[in-house]
Amino acid sequence: MAIVDRTGTGQNDLNRHLRVLGVEIVHLDPANFTVMPDRNLEYRSRPLPDIDAVLWRLPSETYPAMEGIARHFEGNGILVANPLPALETAANQRDTMLRFYVAGLRTQPSFGIYPGCTVPAGMTARPASGPGEPVTGVRLAPAVSVPKDSCAPWIMSATVDPFDVVRQLVVDGRVVCIYLMNPRRSYFQPSETQTQAAVAAAEACDALIASVSSTPAGEIIGLDPAPVIPAEFAEAVAADLLIGLTRLLRERDEGATQLRPPALRLVR
Repeated sequence: MAIVDRTGTGQNDLNRHLRVLGVEIVHLDPANFTVMPDRNLEYRSRPLPDIDAVLWRLPSETYPAMEGIARHFEGNGILVANPLPALETAANQRDTMLRFYVAGLRTQPSFGIYPGCTVPAGMTARPASGPGEPVTGVRLAPAVSVPKDSCAPWIMSATVDPFDVVRQLVVDGRVVCIYLMNPRRSYFQPSETQTQAAVAAAEACDALIASVSSTPAGEIIGLDPAPVIPAEFAEAVAADLLIGLTRLLRERDEGATQLRPPALRLVR
């Protein structure tokens, strides 16, 4: 399995546990990919190593620039996790929120705003798609204007204090761990409904692994397809991830064209 990340080193705790489970790991730095004139993909001027699956560990905002690389893997029968539909959805906040809405999930009320518009006091704005670091959960001062050279549109929603955000790490349909940004709160036990909502949010975006953010009241805020994995949960994540990858590979080899609704394409 290849792990694609910015540093080419991956997340060491996760890698170690995957190796214990018998997975051979190859690290690929996206800066070293080259698309050749014959449309073949090389890595450091050499053919790609023989791999069965790719674990995509790049932030969602980088996906538009890296889409061709991901599609090359998929087009050559290499399983990409998260799958391309999940990466495409997570890279566009509008699509993400729409998927949550269609799935019947409770979300933060939000609507689009455009460059040059002013964000009212008590609201939060974040890029809906395109490059740049998202500012989800950051409390903005009154009358903050969206940069005119930013991507359009942004999403505006009620302000959420970052200390109040609850993140549930979902792997292959199961919540593996819950972590908080609030140093004053060492424990939070979500209700069964909140846990089910996190799993449903990941499934709505076709994500095999994702961190689902919500308010303490259970309103879904967003989804991160390349989440930070706490070291103490790396072993459990590795086990569930391997189960999920094995299932996807088996279904691909059996000729499956749809794994879970709405659709997940795997090209052989």
